Amino acid sequence: MKHSEFQIGTEFFTAAGKWRCTDVGTRVIVAISLEPREMVRAQYSESGERTGHGAGNSTEVSTVAQKLTAAQQRALKREAAGWDDLSDEDFTRLFDEGQPVRVRVRRPPPKTLTIVLDERTLNRLKRVARHKQVRARHLVAMWIAEHLSQERPAEK
Repeated sequence: MKHSEFQIGTEFFTAAGKWRCTDVGTRVIVAISLEPREMVRAQYSESGERTGHGAGNSTEVSTVAQKLTAAQQRALKREAAGWDDLSDEDFTRLFDEGQPVRVRVRRPPPKTLTIVLDERTLNRLKRVARHKQVRARHLVAMWIAEHLSQERPAEK
């Protein structure tokens, strides 16, 4: 999509999933993910030992979180409990009063998929991508993500 095509509320797909535009600036488009992400809550005992869900799995907790002192872990646990007890009205009020922040989301590097296209198809793909002002590989990734999101979820 072209920058000029974005409006607040516009839903679009990227290789990372489905998104909704929440703000459009002169150079930046702000969007929220519409796909649920699995969140893992780390639980700590009073001594600072990890307990509960995923205990001992170092891939769940960032390196920074693993370096927290027991006192810092207890303070974060108390703060998290406070957020859990917040009413919907209070949360909405705090959310509306808050200031926007930039968040850098780290995700695993994408995997490469090589496909073979005849020259005519590749040229058409490049022409469409150029018209949409994106790279051909990004356009294909968006198309695949969009198509897969419309498929029935696989049985687990």
